[in-house]
Amino acid sequence: MYMSLLRRISHFFKLDVYVAYLGDFSFQIGPPSSMKSLSELLSEIYKVEVTNNLRKKIESTNENSQNDAVAAGKSNTLWRFNIKKKAVKYARLYCFLRILRFFVLLLLFNLKCNFLQLVNKGLVVVITQPFYFPIINRGHVVYIRRANEPLGKVLEKGVKGYLEKRFYDWVVKRVVYLVPINRQSPGCVIPNHFDVENHYLNYPSAMSSLHVTGTWNYRKGADRVASVIENLPFQLRSRACVYGGLGLDDNINELVVSLGDCYKGIVAEPFKHYVVGDIFLSLSRLEGFQRSMAEALLQGCLVVAVSRPDSRYIEDYPGVFIVDKGKEFSFEECAEFIEELFSMPIEERVTLGEKNRERAIEDMGRDSILAAWKSVLDDVMEQSND
Repeated sequence: MYMSLLRRISHFFKLDVYVAYLGDFSFQIGPPSSMKSLSELLSEIYKVEVTNNLRKKIESTNENSQNDAVAAGKSNTLWRFNIKKKAVKYARLYCFLRILRFFVLLLLFNLKCNFLQLVNKGLVVVITQPFYFPIINRGHVVYIRRANEPLGKVLEKGVKGYLEKRFYDWVVKRVVYLVPINRQSPGCVIPNHFDVENHYLNYPSAMSSLHVTGTWNYRKGADRVASVIENLPFQLRSRACVYGGLGLDDNINELVVSLGDCYKGIVAEPFKHYVVGDIFLSLSRLEGFQRSMAEALLQGCLVVAVSRPDSRYIEDYPGVFIVDKGKEFSFEECAEFIEELFSMPIEERVTLGEKNRERAIEDMGRDSILAAWKSVLDDVMEQSND
């Protein structure tokens, strides 16, 4: 037992990078998968360790997984709708326990990261959440800013908001953005890394589909999505596939009822259901670089999006269309534009989708991303040796 502990501690001394994520691994949100992919990429040239939650293996979906997810998603929907009527006191207890659990995880997260930096003063900690407060070596913390808002803008509320503000004021020295926020963005820009081998192309054998992926909430534009799909002609509405779990807003959750069978619930790796020439709809109000949108590009989909820093970053791709550029978003106009794309010959959409994939591989493939991260991390490590 003692020898095992000593070997573990000696392993910490040899580490170069610690990729840390606070919370559970979930397919519903992009950051855990992105941090896992980053750790695997960095391990090609550095000695890398990750938090235990990032060790989860992504299991491939099988033929029945989507049907199972539909059932699970709709059960989840009914639970959300009935929770106020049937178990208000239990819901409050659940919320309290969630908050308590967060603070326990926060404490353990900070203890472990600080311990690793104490025993290994050259260790670089890479995080994507503003909740780590190092005792030493603040210059050895690299923060990946995901939300497409300027650094320092507090996005959380309550105690989380206070912690976030303290993090910006006290900790942040090295910032990596996923896309440029504006022309004056500080720090450097490195998009998410994607394993291209995991994105094999499916070519159309039937009618094309419209895909939406993300947690069903206001931030992800759930209200916009419901309105757009509702305004599509019936024959196109039936081709919509909406993937993702429900949020905590009951009013927004009720909109999912209008989707009917279009709502597929939680599906692991939904991009494996995308076909070249399909259309991916991204109406989120706030994103860093929407992982599901990037996955759609790699699968050869066309992208219809609202104007955000991440969508503007790829707006020169041949099959990317921003529907509210220079004007207010209109769900009627968005639905009409999607209808126009579906009326395009499938051969043309396939060609645009293939070109999207080529550009995405160039921008988000292994070589360019690894070189950019090597530049950042080597600079941090060199300063520790000065």
